[in-house]
Amino acid sequence: MFAAAATCLFVLLTCVPASAEVFTVDDDGPADFQEISEALASSLVGDGDVLLVSSGSYGGFVVSKSVSILSQKGTGWSAGSITIDGPTFFTLRGASATHITVQDVRGRGVLDDCFVQGLAVSSDYAYLYGRTKIRNCDQLLFQRSYFRGSDGCYTYGSDAGPAVEVEGSNVVFSDCVLRGGNANGFICPAHYPWSGPGLVVSDHSDVLLSGTTVSAGVPLYASAAEPAISLYNSEAIVRGNPEDNLSTYPAAETIALYGTSRAIVSGVTLVPPHLPGGVLVPTLAEPFLEVTGEGTLDIVLFGPMGASALVGLSAAVKLVPVPSVLGQLWLDPAGIFFAKSGSLLGQRRGTGFPLVLPSDPGLTGVSFVIQAWVDPISGAGPWLTNPVQVGLGG
Repeated sequence: MFAAAATCLFVLLTCVPASAEVFTVDDDGPADFQEISEALASSLVGDGDVLLVSSGSYGGFVVSKSVSILSQKGTGWSAGSITIDGPTFFTLRGASATHITVQDVRGRGVLDDCFVQGLAVSSDYAYLYGRTKIRNCDQLLFQRSYFRGSDGCYTYGSDAGPAVEVEGSNVVFSDCVLRGGNANGFICPAHYPWSGPGLVVSDHSDVLLSGTTVSAGVPLYASAAEPAISLYNSEAIVRGNPEDNLSTYPAAETIALYGTSRAIVSGVTLVPPHLPGGVLVPTLAEPFLEVTGEGTLDIVLFGPMGASALVGLSAAVKLVPVPSVLGQLWLDPAGIFFAKSGSLLGQRRGTGFPLVLPSDPGLTGVSFVIQAWVDPISGAGPWLTNPVQVGLGG
């Protein structure tokens, strides 16, 4: 069955029109460009094209074209500050940065396998810093990534900050870590008592956290702790298993709700082990999806034991709201070319759906989305899981 599915996947993907141009970027050369900013400014690079970036250190840049900026397989690259501003779609894979801003994306955006954190060191201070801000975006998927907030540092003149801020946007975090900044850095004089939250969500945003750990930073004393997640007139769904956690320090709530905010939390470990009133905790922990591997994918689905599930793959993305369930369908129903059904084994032991991918450099920039539908069971559901995007080539 899986060999036939792999053959079907290869045939369909190799029939995708090769309209995208692939350009190489290498700070050491030889390549088409030495800087990412140079490539983005070039008239040769247009919407739909791919920048394949070799390992190295690059200057900051602004992305306004609808492009994919991808690391070479098995490598990563660094840039100080990255801004995604106004493209219809984008993919950013393999980047290490100190600051990432994503704003006004009116389609689909994917950030994959990225690391946001910097280290500031001088003769009289040292602290970690980082910041990720999301504003006015239709639908973003952040997966397999680490986000750090800035430590407070009196010498430098900054308070501790959140790892990620979301304003007026719809965002999925899948298999990520969000860590708020500590109240003060390694050798900064103690001055700011408050820690930074892991995630701040505001302005009628919708956030799904799947298989993701969110923690507040370390305060100077317990009563100055911030929540792991703060919601302002927004909604959040948190799904995972006990390996994932929401954590802060005893005097703070794990999640803080302000205004008309709502939250659903299931399956994850809570530190401290309680939630404020108004947070819904379903009797059955809700399902979520993880994907590991590159040549052979291991698609693992966690959820209520005995529930029937259908995992689908689509080379095309078409965001479809589904009012009857909590979630959004990322797959194009007309473009689903592989589907596999199974029965779930619970929240701790996932049900596996292996899939062998074709290995062909000619497929660089081609990607597909995996998502699962889980049927109702014991009066709960149905559910749509988080999506996961997988890229080929590179």
